[in-house]
Amino acid sequence: MGADIHLFLEYLESEELSGWTALADGPLSVGRDYLLFEAIAGVRSVRGYQPKYPPRGIPKKASLAVLERLLYRVAGKDEDLSNTIWRPVSRKQATQWVTGGHSELYEGSDFFSDLDGTYVRDPNFTSVGWLFRQEVIDSISAAGLDITRAPKEVEVLLSIMHVLEQQYGERCARMVFWFDSE
Repeated sequence: MGADIHLFLEYLESEELSGWTALADGPLSVGRDYLLFEAIAGVRSVRGYQPKYPPRGIPKKASLAVLERLLYRVAGKDEDLSNTIWRPVSRKQATQWVTGGHSELYEGSDFFSDLDGTYVRDPNFTSVGWLFRQEVIDSISAAGLDITRAPKEVEVLLSIMHVLEQQYGERCARMVFWFDSE
């Protein structure tokens, strides 16, 4: 069974705005590069490698595109979630995922002060993390990989992050990722 990465690029235009913006509405493709997965998250490591920056979980003020893909909204008693952007899940199912060690519960306010409700991470996703551009580069180097031999997709993503940092400032572009299998 293979591991697939779900990767988003986010940028922060201004500290005064409510949060980060995703560059695209869906995940960006970098293919199945297990050396990259190992370097940034320790995923699919055959040598027990620990990444320089272990996965940090869901970032605060993550973009709505990230949250919509990563989370389910836990339906309250008699709550109708059919006309929302969120994928609904029953409290019973969410509790089973959490007690089984496959997920975590979050309150909407964990991400945004005006986001109400309870959310649960999709149990099929693991090793949720995020890195700034220099951290991606440092992670690849720390794993003993040659950044100049990274897949073209990674080179392009790092270039985009660099442009975003030039426009909005250092640490105003980040890569958010998770995997659907280990």
